[in-house]
Amino acid sequence: MALLRILPFSSLPNFFWRKFIDALKTKRNVCVGICIVGLLLLSGCATIAPKPEQPVATEPEPLPPPVVVPPPSVEEEPVAKPVQPPPPPAVTPPKEKPREKEVGKTIADMLRRQLGFETEEIIVLEVTKTQWPDSCLGLAAEGEICAMALVPGYAVTLGAEGQRYRYRTDEALKSVRLAAAPLGSIGGTVVTWMDTRSSFSTIAIGTEGVSFGLRGGPQLGRNLPPDQGFERKLKELTSRFVSFDAVTEAGEISFEGMGEAIPSELEKRMIAEWARQVYLEASSRNEDALAGLVLAWNRTGGIAGFCDIVAVEIGGDALISSCRDEPNRLVSRLSLTSEQLSTLYNWVDWYQSFESVKDGGANADGLTIRIVFTGNGLREAGPEEIEAFHRFASGLYLDAYQASMGESE
Repeated sequence: MALLRILPFSSLPNFFWRKFIDALKTKRNVCVGICIVGLLLLSGCATIAPKPEQPVATEPEPLPPPVVVPPPSVEEEPVAKPVQPPPPPAVTPPKEKPREKEVGKTIADMLRRQLGFETEEIIVLEVTKTQWPDSCLGLAAEGEICAMALVPGYAVTLGAEGQRYRYRTDEALKSVRLAAAPLGSIGGTVVTWMDTRSSFSTIAIGTEGVSFGLRGGPQLGRNLPPDQGFERKLKELTSRFVSFDAVTEAGEISFEGMGEAIPSELEKRMIAEWARQVYLEASSRNEDALAGLVLAWNRTGGIAGFCDIVAVEIGGDALISSCRDEPNRLVSRLSLTSEQLSTLYNWVDWYQSFESVKDGGANADGLTIRIVFTGNGLREAGPEEIEAFHRFASGLYLDAYQASMGESE
């Protein structure tokens, strides 16, 4: 009966339950009963087997993203891209060095004086430090012998009135040479002079201007000097003498005259000396230089209060001025006579340069007389010769005074 308690009767078919109960009641055929019980147990076991658990519904996991395999690429030839040039570097003008600035200003001042321009009309375009191949700065004159050695210096380019002027200098500016210049018009050439002493300088004096430089080199042209004495001298010479060519103590000269007088050797030298003086005045680097001045006589003080100047030029003229006025007032201009020219040129050739002063403190009238002479000779002037210089200069002053008195009458 205990077995009956554990069996789930409700789950067995009715047929089997009746057969089982009947067998137990009659106790017949135990084997059959046991077999039936065994069958029932087997059937019960099959019937009461637990049902399999149903899976719990869960959210489906998302599928991974599809892997997209790119199609094989077709290799294409690279297209060359235009190469952009790099931007040009910023150009910074070089700073002007103090020495280059000084050199440019010095050469500009020289050109201004030579051309007669105002300072602001000369522009310094370029100053370059360089080396020249010889002592002539690579610009040897015709027939000039130059020492072969490297010479440090500068190349200078200037501008004036739309034209360019190029110069070469040494480092100390003691040697300055014109390298290039525009051609200038000087009109008909009257005098051509070439130095035969120590330089290779030359000048051509025309009816409208002058041009000067070194023989065989570039020439610098300019208008006639603004000096009435220059024009007067040029007209005087051309109207007086015939044409001639000569080699003198003052250099080689070619003269085109329209006069009738045949010049003496002394007069030929006078014309050559005058042409040389014009060259010195035109090419001078010093604005205060008195080119061609060989004798200067100055008298000051005394009871009458003198202040007189006599300046004798190598070209044969004497200028008498008064220093009572500021600036000095030109009183008269004289042309030296042949005798005076002969005396002057002998002194220039014989005597050394000197300066002499007669102190006014030693004189009773307090008169001071100063004389300055520039000579090319080797002799030293003694007291007697110096006194002769004083008489020569004072005589020119008296001549000018008498000439002025005659004009006033």
